[in-house]
Amino acid sequence: MARTFVKKTITPEVVSTFLDGRNPQERIVNFEYNYQDDFIKVIYRDESDRKCISVDSFYPFLWATRNACLKIGEIGRDKYNQLCAQYGIRCEQLDTTNTEGEVVQEILDGYTYIFKATKPLSYSKFLEFFKRVGNPVYPSKKKNEKEVVPSYTTQPTSKKNDKQYLVVTPIEQYMIATGKRMFKGYEDYDDCLRMIFDLETTGLDTKKDRIEQFGIRFNRPVKYHGEEMTFEKVYSTEGNSEEEKNASELENIEKFLKIIYTFRPDIITAHNGEAFDFNILIGACERLGTSFEEMSKKYFDGVGIVKNYRETILKLGGEIETFHQTIIPQTIVTDSLHAVRRAQALDSNMLFSNLKYVTKYSKIVKPDRVYVPGDRISEIWNDNEAHYAFNQTDGDWYIYDPNYIPNIIKADPLKDLNYFQRQIAYDYDIRSISGGTHCKYNADVTAEELYNAYLESINKTNEENRLRKGKEGDTFKLYTKNEILDGYSLVTGRYVVQRYLLDDLWECDKVEQRYNTSNFLICKMLPVPFQKCCTMGTAGQWKSLMLAWSYENNLAIPPFGENKTFTGGLSRLLKVGFVPDVAKFDYNSLYPSIILTWGISDAKDLMHTMLFFLEHVLTQREKYKKLKKEAGKAADKYKEMLKNHEYSTKEEGKELNKKMMKAKTEAAANDKKQLPLKILGNSFFGSYGAPNVFPFGSIDCAEKTTCTGRQCLRLMIYHFSTMGTVNGLGNEYNYSPIVGDTDGFNFQLPKKYRYNEENPYISPGLSRETKKGQSYTGFKADVAEFNDLFMCDKHYTPNAKNKMGLGIDEIVAATINFSRKNYADYFPEEDFPNDVKMVGNTIKSKKMPEYIAKFLEKGVRLLERQKGQEFIEEYYSYIEKIYNYQIPLKQIASKGKIKKSIKDYMIDCQTITKAGRPKSRQAWMELAIRNNLDVHMGETIYYINDGTSKSHADLKTVTHYYGTDGMFNDKKDMKTVLEKEYKANNIDGKLAPKEHKLSLNEYVKKHHPEISIEQEIVLNCHLVPRKIIDSESDIFCKEGEEYNVPKYIETFNKRITPLLVCFHPNIRNKILITNPDDRQYFTAEECKLCSGFPNKPGDQDTFEQLMTMDDREIAFWKRHPEWKIPFLDECNMDWDKISKDYDERKEREKELGIQQVREKFEELVGKMNSEDFDNFEEGILPSAVTNLVDIDPLTGNFVSKDYPDITIATIYDIFDAKERRLNALVNNDELNTCDYGS
Repeated sequence: MARTFVKKTITPEVVSTFLDGRNPQERIVNFEYNYQDDFIKVIYRDESDRKCISVDSFYPFLWATRNACLKIGEIGRDKYNQLCAQYGIRCEQLDTTNTEGEVVQEILDGYTYIFKATKPLSYSKFLEFFKRVGNPVYPSKKKNEKEVVPSYTTQPTSKKNDKQYLVVTPIEQYMIATGKRMFKGYEDYDDCLRMIFDLETTGLDTKKDRIEQFGIRFNRPVKYHGEEMTFEKVYSTEGNSEEEKNASELENIEKFLKIIYTFRPDIITAHNGEAFDFNILIGACERLGTSFEEMSKKYFDGVGIVKNYRETILKLGGEIETFHQTIIPQTIVTDSLHAVRRAQALDSNMLFSNLKYVTKYSKIVKPDRVYVPGDRISEIWNDNEAHYAFNQTDGDWYIYDPNYIPNIIKADPLKDLNYFQRQIAYDYDIRSISGGTHCKYNADVTAEELYNAYLESINKTNEENRLRKGKEGDTFKLYTKNEILDGYSLVTGRYVVQRYLLDDLWECDKVEQRYNTSNFLICKMLPVPFQKCCTMGTAGQWKSLMLAWSYENNLAIPPFGENKTFTGGLSRLLKVGFVPDVAKFDYNSLYPSIILTWGISDAKDLMHTMLFFLEHVLTQREKYKKLKKEAGKAADKYKEMLKNHEYSTKEEGKELNKKMMKAKTEAAANDKKQLPLKILGNSFFGSYGAPNVFPFGSIDCAEKTTCTGRQCLRLMIYHFSTMGTVNGLGNEYNYSPIVGDTDGFNFQLPKKYRYNEENPYISPGLSRETKKGQSYTGFKADVAEFNDLFMCDKHYTPNAKNKMGLGIDEIVAATINFSRKNYADYFPEEDFPNDVKMVGNTIKSKKMPEYIAKFLEKGVRLLERQKGQEFIEEYYSYIEKIYNYQIPLKQIASKGKIKKSIKDYMIDCQTITKAGRPKSRQAWMELAIRNNLDVHMGETIYYINDGTSKSHADLKTVTHYYGTDGMFNDKKDMKTVLEKEYKANNIDGKLAPKEHKLSLNEYVKKHHPEISIEQEIVLNCHLVPRKIIDSESDIFCKEGEEYNVPKYIETFNKRITPLLVCFHPNIRNKILITNPDDRQYFTAEECKLCSGFPNKPGDQDTFEQLMTMDDREIAFWKRHPEWKIPFLDECNMDWDKISKDYDERKEREKELGIQQVREKFEELVGKMNSEDFDNFEEGILPSAVTNLVDIDPLTGNFVSKDYPDITIATIYDIFDAKERRLNALVNNDELNTCDYGS
């Protein structure tokens, strides 16, 4: 007999209770579970802040398909009932009907049954039950069968739902079943007790290098014997002999464990702790004859601290990395570097992830922050003489030596000129005495003049001297003085280093707090543990919510769907180059707003739950944003009143200050409340479009969302770009569209406005963004009018809820579009580095050498300030620096990241590619092998190319084909002979199926097995020692070890070329040089910046292209005639004509066989990897693609080689493919957030 289900009415209160967790237990900070136990440990803090553990019964469950149940049923009813009774397990049928009581056919292939334990049961026993009934959750691998690893592919998965079971981890099962959430009752991440630690070592080798200093800090006061105390300490390895140092180091590790045991933190963190600090601790214990796990067991009831043998996935935007999680009993382990890198994936302006950079970028630097050069820490720590002048106010210090006399040039100044200029001229501005350029080999400037310039610079005032920390605060240059300046007092070296180490801890604390707060707030809403929240992707967030909702409401889970491509967002670049006075208009939360406004929902969502969730998220976020804005305005008002002394008495002033602080606190509190809602709302669409990962997803719903979004974007562009023309006022009232992507577009502001102070726009208040009776002027009036005209209720379905609205994202002083999706915006009112926002691999990339990034940092700012002539001068100056070896080694060094062990790398190098050749080798790995380096996962190798020509790659593989010759079997290279034979006799290649031609290697192996094929690795590079990279000083290359000037200039020029789109074509191709002697001179008039002159016509799009539907869009709307296409009339689009033209084109393409070419193109693009996509942004496509299609120079479209008038794809299809691939890497990995029986 079928079960009868009664669905609850979903109200805002129901949604809120669900998201908060229906269980009232507060201050849960962790869970612990052992697969052999029938209980789970709930770790929480009581009202006195004591860390406590309660034990709760564990009732495991999983979802199953009908097929899984039929398979189980094969053992017979009696046997099945007997086993159910023995294990205490019950199977229940789930609800498959919608709110109208109709069975939804699409869900029947999904998880329509749930198996639950009816009594406390261990997870291992639960899994044992399924083995006993003949259908195990995890089938045993056959002998010699390799473990199946999830494939990160963009290819469609099978339509058949072949996953019999859907299982989440035991802790998630418990959280779902009980309705418990972590951190309930905590408003701030700092409410958790967090321990921050940092190690200073003699090196990076975990097996050899010693821990010299050990710093520990807690984020808030800890209790010790009932008393609260602030804890921040530095422990040092002491001793004269190796034995004494070993004992001291081991004692400090013991202290570390005792501190964890004594204060029982909720969270332990370090910056790069997972890849470095914990590995150093483990390695130190092994070196000292013990084990970190064994040492820690006595503090955790016999359970030690270990590294998880399984890799944990870290999701970084569209990329994934793996690491081995450190497991500390009853404690959460985080890594502030992970939090920063996740933020970095979303913030294109955050260039680096190191602690010092991030604190400055995030504006959380201590005013008295102390810096110490990394290569001098040990030396200064061990100097107990009080001869360091230290300023307690700003943390500045220097070496005090009353006998110090500056002595840079000890010999003949002219003799030492080369060395002096390399080491000094780069750091000090001496251009004024050399005619405006750096003057290496300039006979007009004497060494004495240089020396005097240097002396003048070091004798500046005390305040100016402190600028050695750098305007951007990225360097610290140690110096000596022979006097004690005002405000300074003498301290020991140990005191200086201790302050530095404590400041490092403080920074790590604040950085981790800043960048993990969003994870903390999201975790309060999700039935997942905090550590998972810190590494999971966005698709996993909605999946965990919907699984929990389905469990609570006895709803069946839909089957996983097919991963298919669909139309993406609309992106177009209409004008390259420099454009001043730009407004960025964008729709507020476009995709979530479209979904709610048009009521886009899939039948598999039986209660339309996701629409209710989404509405709750958007509505609550709007509420908190409004409260934040009101509080912020109040705070600004009180601040202005205090500034203008608008108070009569001291008490009134204090009261105003109190009101200001209260308003600031309210603004910050509401900002924190809206943050997780923003993250959750923005992540929804990504889940919707991935039904292969998110079973509630729908490709049709996702594509309706994007196609509707495209029409919304066209509506905005058409309206604003024709505003003056349509109203008969002239072009000067039109907005000029520049560039846009998905939800917004940039416009150059018009010369005149229709609405001004004398003639304001009075809004009738028809939209959510306008107020009735309020007056608007300028561009704000135009936006308000747009909202009243088009964002009002009349455009949408009567059952939907209008959430649409156009907003003003920002006003930009100037913008430069270098190429598609590569631009820089200028905000002169902001401080560095926030004055310029740079986006795209052309001007900002993790792979970009630092010497180029340094130039772009300054060069782009010169362009934004319309200083074209100064930019060109700076370019020539930089070419001279590169040419004369004046670039520091740490800036010009290339970087290679260790992503696999040396052993795995060597095995991988033997893998034969489809082209029949071994996989490419990596220069940094070969350097590690040749230099016998002990490398670890995640480590970075630095090296420079030392060739002599731009054609000299870092690594070259030469293949030799050796045979034997003569009576002594002399080794002889037969390559020339074999190549001739190969070209003449490669019969197999001509006859091979599927156009496969044997490579030379394959041919030799087949026809000449006696030949020995050997590879010679030629390296045109050498290592840069880590101490040079870590040094606070700039170190230049030595004579005989110079870098490859032609190659580095070529690399530099390739990066500069896209920037020249700002200059007129008349001079653009004359600017770049390879030798300083070839520099050109241009007038200020010639150097004026411009826009709209692409290097090739296809480098920018036309207005007509923007307003024309893609074939994918047209195909989608034709497949769904039941859905009305929005804003056709408003965009002056004739659907009948569009549809007819499409049908005619497709008929012709069918006759010509174009579809096969298009499918082949999609197949080739689908196979592109991350390197291919990076090359694509540099203008390079795989040869297989360019062999298949041509590129139309006028439009940039890919066209048929045989029929150039037929478009195969657009350049934006490549961008969409890149986005799909990145999403696939992350979304496919979300399969690991659940366990599936095969």
